[in-house]
Amino acid sequence: MKFKDILRFLPAYFFISLSVGSQIPLGKVSKADNYQTFQSTYSPKHFVRIREQNDSLCDAGTKQYTGWLDVDSKHFFFWYFESRSEPAEDPLVLWLTGGPGGSSMLGMLQEMGPCLINEYGNGTIRNRYGWNDKANLLFIDQPAGVGFSYLDEDEPVPSNSFDAAADLQVFLQIFVSKAFPNLLDKPFHISGESYAVST
Repeated sequence: MKFKDILRFLPAYFFISLSVGSQIPLGKVSKADNYQTFQSTYSPKHFVRIREQNDSLCDAGTKQYTGWLDVDSKHFFFWYFESRSEPAEDPLVLWLTGGPGGSSMLGMLQEMGPCLINEYGNGTIRNRYGWNDKANLLFIDQPAGVGFSYLDEDEPVPSNSFDAAADLQVFLQIFVSKAFPNLLDKPFHISGESYAVST
């Protein structure tokens, strides 16, 4: 099944993780010119900011991109890695860490990501068993307030799974239709742990 087919019938609550804790706001992240910005065709309040990263933090062995989904006062952080094999042909895998409210960077840096924290805790090493060896791999911190995702000051944390899921669904639509349209017709897989896969 292709990603565009899944989006038609997949209920929004499938993309769920609920944050029950609170987080100190990071303040506004600069919307510098070095980000490419994409706006949703269907939801004008949703924007994706994205830029390519180098290998200085994560030696992934392939192209990698970071950015945010901006929805008014909510900002969702994501990190995307192209496949090391055939990025134009390989499937897209979305990884969600559970919790509820666990950062997907845990999976990226300690489990199946393209790089792992080194034994000294002061850098990363390439993970030769990383899932991006045969797949395009996407990590996102959601809902807003989890991991590197943040809320503007005085914005409440999403109070239920449906609110959290709605923004993630729009993010995925922008991601495959505007930012990376080459992924739209590729197979799509959702993976995760704990609460991420229980709904």
